[in-house]
Amino acid sequence: MNKSIAKVAGIFMVVCLMGCESNSAKPQQKNTVQNKIAVEDSSKNIEVAAEDSSKGVEVALTFIDDYVKRCNEINKQEGTDEWIELNLLVSKNFIYAWQTILNNSYREDAEMGLDFDPIFDAQDWPEEGFELESFNTLTGYYVVRGKKWKEFRLAMKIINENGECLVDGCGIVNIPYKYRIKR
Repeated sequence: MNKSIAKVAGIFMVVCLMGCESNSAKPQQKNTVQNKIAVEDSSKNIEVAAEDSSKGVEVALTFIDDYVKRCNEINKQEGTDEWIELNLLVSKNFIYAWQTILNNSYREDAEMGLDFDPIFDAQDWPEEGFELESFNTLTGYYVVRGKKWKEFRLAMKIINENGECLVDGCGIVNIPYKYRIKR
């Protein structure tokens, strides 16, 4: 068990270092053998592209920080549906789940709708943005936390769709109950 934890921790460090290296001024060279890490999961080996992990972190943080900026604006509710629908960082599945949650909430209470933000899974949010707390390359689930409000944690799901990393879930939007952050 401890060896498995050590392997996962080692892989996490390598992925993080590779992500930091990708922002350097050195020209990028594609070497698929070096850019893959073999991960042992019980009885099977799964190859995880290290590039996808660092790109997934970038996509998760960009999406949630852009959403924070939008929500910090005075009239955040106006145009949020359109912002989500036109956002290039979210999957079609995310958009469908978002719309379903909103439609169901207005069916239940036409005046109020939801009394919380489903992307934050809360009424309030860290206005300074988020930072990565952890991620699992096998499941695609990431946990981000507030930069200054460290206790505020949020689950996100990142998928690779047609070669692009996309947000497929955040807060309660398309995140199964067992992966949501307990409030």
